[in-house]
Amino acid sequence: MPKYTFECPCGLQFSRTLKMGEHKSHECPHCQEAAPRVFESFGFAFSQGKGAPANSGVTKHDYPTDDYAVGMSADKRWAEYRAREKVKAEVRKVGGNRALIRKNGQDYIEYEAGGQKTVEGRKRVRDEIVSVLKRPPAQ
Repeated sequence: MPKYTFECPCGLQFSRTLKMGEHKSHECPHCQEAAPRVFESFGFAFSQGKGAPANSGVTKHDYPTDDYAVGMSADKRWAEYRAREKVKAEVRKVGGNRALIRKNGQDYIEYEAGGQKTVEGRKRVRDEIVSVLKRPPAQ
């Protein structure tokens, strides 16, 4: 229901929520006289949520991407990814196989070529996972 504003000749201005329709006047709660309706530009308003900034007109500020919101650029992340893949390729070439052992340091990631034991261990784990996934569900 819309909210209408009325102003009485006694000086009191008040609002009432009434059904839509023609409401030229309403009884004043103070003096019980007929108070004429005050016409406003709109019967509704857009409210801004708490903490929500107004639309600045700059897309990257109003609708930031995840990268912009966290302060990283996609180009920087892809450069890091390509550098890491280059290191992995060199370690694989020196080690002679695809298996890598990842070691996380304080501020870095280091890779070491895994030997035949690592390759066999990974195959065994993969085979166990496949056999578990192929089992019929328990009833």
